[in-house]
Parts: sequence; C-alpha cells; structure tokens
Amino acid sequence: MLLGACASGPSGAQTYAVDLDAPSPEGTKLQVSAYFPGSLKANAGDTIVFRNRSTEAPHTVTFGVLADRSNQPQLLTPDGENPAAFGPCYSEDNATPELARCPSTELPAFGGTGYWNSGLLQAAPVPDEAGAKEIEVELTDDIAPGNYAYVCVLHPFMNGTLQIVEEESDREAPDDVTTEAGEARDDALADAENLEAPELERDGETQVVSAGWGDRVSAVNLFAPAQLDVKTGTDVRWVARSPYEPHTITFESTFEPEDPASFQPSGVESGSEYTGGPANSGLVGAEGGPFGTSFELTFTEPGEYSYVCALHPGQEGVVRVTE
Repeated sequence: MLLGACASGPSGAQTYAVDLDAPSPEGTKLQVSAYFPGSLKANAGDTIVFRNRSTEAPHTVTFGVLADRSNQPQLLTPDGENPAAFGPCYSEDNATPELARCPSTELPAFGGTGYWNSGLLQAAPVPDEAGAKEIEVELTDDIAPGNYAYVCVLHPFMNGTLQIVEEESDREAPDDVTTEAGEARDDALADAENLEAPELERDGETQVVSAGWGDRVSAVNLFAPAQLDVKTGTDVRWVARSPYEPHTITFESTFEPEDPASFQPSGVESGSEYTGGPANSGLVGAEGGPFGTSFELTFTEPGEYSYVCALHPGQEGVVRVTE
C-alpha cells in the first residue's frame, strides 16, 4: 500500500501579514476592531507585518498587556495623550497603568518579554506623514515557544494571539494565512453591515441622538438620526451607543482628524443653551470607560446647526430648529 506524503509547513524564515480592521464600504462608515487572523502560528526568526486596513480608526499592536487590561498604561494623563500608549514604546519591564514615560521609542525585534507598543497605526484618510499604516515585527531567534497575546490599547475588545511553535511543519504558508484571514474579514464586514441603527428616542422632554452604535467587534460611525428637527427650547442629548468607539459632538469644528485638542471639551459647555458658535463635547464613550458618556445642549433660537465627530471624517449631523 502506498503511503501519502506527510503534510509539512513552509521551510525557512517566513513573513506573515496580519490585517487590523477592514476598509469600510463606501457610505457605510463601518469599523471592525479585530485582527485578521485573530491567531497566528510562527517560528522564531519569522517576521509579521501588521497592516491597518481601516478607513475609520487608528489601531495599535501592543504586546505585554494582560487580557483583562489591568496593567495597560492609561490613555490620557493630566498632560494629555500618554506617549506610552499613543506612540512607539518599548520597555524591558512589564507594563503598568502608571507607565507614562517611554524608556525607548526604538522598537527592537520582539523576544517575548516586556512592553512592546507600535504606537498609532493611522487609518487611510490620515496623511502618510501623520503616522505609519503598518509595522514590521521581527521575532528574535531565541523567542521561547508559547502563546503571546497582543492588543489594541485603544479598543478594549481587540485582541490577538501569536503562538510560537518549534517545528516548521506546525505553521501554515503565508498565502494560506492571508486567504483565511480575508475570508474572516469579509464575514466580519457582512455582520457589521447588518447592524441596525438605534430608533429615535426621547427621555422625557429631551430628544436623544445616538453617537455611533455597534457591538464588541463592529461599530458604525454615524449619528442617528443624522438630521433632527426640533422646536425652540428643546433639549438634545447625544449618547454613545458603541461599546468601545468614542466620538465627539463638535459644532463649528476647527479640528483635524485625531487632533488631541478635540479630546477635551471646549466652547459652549454641556447642559447650556446653544445659539451658535464653537461647542465641543470632548470624547464621549460607553459607560464604564475613561470618557464622558453624553453631551447635552438646549436650542433656544431657530436655525440650522451642523456638527461633526472630530475623530471620524464624514460623520456629520444637523439640528434644525423651528419656532
């Protein structure tokens, strides 16, 4: 009886691609905060290219953060953005919530220990000079076999696993990994397209607008309703409906995408009467997160008041006020 040849993996050092998120179909403003593939087998000495495919949001590739995020550096400090979270950062020591100064912004080959953070890999609409869209992670020749978790520090449910295996035969060929990842990405986008917009709602006399919505993986970066018609004297409250993606409510915006100044409230304050002029909520996110959860204004004069999310170009709304 003839015996079939034993299956074997690719020979020698390989380069694998892992996609972060996916390009949003035109007009949908979809975000899929996941890695594709979500787990990858590799050998010591291999290379992994992480590519942000999103047209909506930046992401990071960050090793050394626990699955429960209990040791993740804080995103914001009293001085603003934490460079240990938003910028390239390497520390031989484990991450801590107090880490706010990077021992090194030079990223070495990954050897399985310490805190290794890519910094922001920007989305497609951001000019190239604002940040890299991909990063190459070389694995040291002596990295120990085992599982190594990585996360996006910006998105609390975005996790991946790198499994270092000893035998070449335990890996898949890079092209096969890319094909399987693409199928998973297409499935995730299809699921995201089926997310239904929240219905128009009221809280007593207050009109409620949803600032984005979604589930633990997918987000829709739109306002619902995008056009709101109210009478003078109406209170309007914006509430974040995504479990992970924050937004701003920004009237007469002067901010560029991801401008750090857009993270902080400015102009007309929440809870105030609004008749025009700059008003910025700062980041508004889900309950239990690091940001505020709502923003509210009372519209006292007839007019048409346009606003945007300063973080997501194309996320726009308007409040039309009549007597």
